[in-house]
Parts: sequence; structure tokens; C-alpha cells
Amino acid sequence: MGLLVKSIQMIIFAILTIIVFHPLGIGQSGIQDRCGALFFITTIIALTSISESVATFSAEKPLFVRERFKKSYGVGPYFWGKNLAEFPFHILYPQLNVLISYYSIGFNDQQTQYFFMHCTSMICTFFQGTSYGLLLSVLFKKMELLMALIPVLVIPFMVLGGFFINSNNIPHYFRWIEYISMFKYGFQASALNEFETINFTCEDKTLDKQCDPLGQLGINESMGTNFVAMIALGICCRFLAYIMMRFISTPKIPKLKEKRQIKS
Repeated sequence: MGLLVKSIQMIIFAILTIIVFHPLGIGQSGIQDRCGALFFITTIIALTSISESVATFSAEKPLFVRERFKKSYGVGPYFWGKNLAEFPFHILYPQLNVLISYYSIGFNDQQTQYFFMHCTSMICTFFQGTSYGLLLSVLFKKMELLMALIPVLVIPFMVLGGFFINSNNIPHYFRWIEYISMFKYGFQASALNEFETINFTCEDKTLDKQCDPLGQLGINESMGTNFVAMIALGICCRFLAYIMMRFISTPKIPKLKEKRQIKS
């Protein structure tokens, strides 16, 4: 049921993206539309991955604590089994969205490799998002508290993801948030994939000139750097989650008092 619901969710979001952003232009307004579509898709993938990871482990946590207390297995087997079992879905959900929306919207279709690069960037974004969600669900014991804090723990990453504010204009004391944002690197990789080979003409009253979308966005990192950053941050979050799993408290079982036999 969970697989079906999330698949339908991805299909609905893809159809909504097509309705809103199709067709994409090639002028200045086209740059804005393409950036909006890329960041919208990145946001959908990231938020879906975080919520999916939080809900999954929060539901499994009581079972994990009980079976760990009974010494059925340790943290390591559970952690690696969970990662391997969820890995195919980390590929399925982003691909389902991209397969429907990419060519329907009118993204870069000069060569097939651009489609696969965009798909790979969304898979890495989903991986980083699920890793962050797993870490949050381990750190917070109560599901209600975590759900209340998720906007506070996620929205700063979204705001500083490179779309709402140019990376060059972010205050220095907020730069550390930008560098660990799951929205930033997925959006930048998608933007590099989209704008590197398409020429856009800026609308000017005096003359037409070539636009520089990547310069307008303040993107300085290469495609490889963005992929490495997403994978590295995802691995770091999962490693921290693994360490914190060892400190999850086991239920305290009250000691039974020894009954004294009354001699007759």
C-alpha cells in the first residue's frame, strides 16, 4: 500500500508540474520558467524523501527497540538490511517523476545523456533527503515533536537552496546552511544540465544579447562537485544515524521481587 500511494503521489506531482510549466520558452521568461520547474521538482523529491524516511523509521522504531532488547539482532544488521531494502525505492520514486515530466515540459532534449543526468541528480537528491530524514527520526524520540519541528529543520535549507536568493548574496553567517542543503546541490546539478548547452536571448530594448543563466543563479560548482556533495552528505547523515541508533534507550523492565515461601 505504501508503494502504491507514493507512486501515485509522484505521478500526480509530475502531472501538476506539466500543467503549470508547459511549455517552456527560450527567452528571459523561459529562463525563469525553467529555473522554477527545476527547483519545484527538486523540492518535491527532497520533501517526499524526508517525509518518507521519517514516517518509515518512526513506525519501525518500537519493533527495532524491542527486538534489540531481546538480542534478536544488533544495530548493524538492522541498519544495513534497512538500507539495502529501501535502495530500489530510492531509484524508483525519482525516476517515476522524471520519466513523466522531463520531455513533457520541454527540458533539454538535445541528447539522451541530459535526461539521464537529470534523473541521476534527482536520485542523489532523494538519497540525501532520506538520509537526513533518517537522522532526524533517530534524534527525536516522539513523532509528534518531530513533525512539529520539521518545517523549522527543512525550510532554511529550501530558502538557501539557490533559487530564492543568489548564492553570492547569502550572508556569510548563513553559508554553512547552504553547504549542507539537499535542495542546493540537486537544483544546481539540474540547472547545469539544463543551461550549459542551450543559448538564451535576453530581452533588451536596445539590443539582443546572450544571457548567462548559470551566472544569474550564482552557480560556481561543477557537475561532479554537486554529485559528490550530495552523496557525501547522504553518507554522513546515515553514518551519524547509525551512531545515534546505538544510544537509543531500550525499555526498562521492572525487576520481579522474589517471593518468599511461607513455611507452613
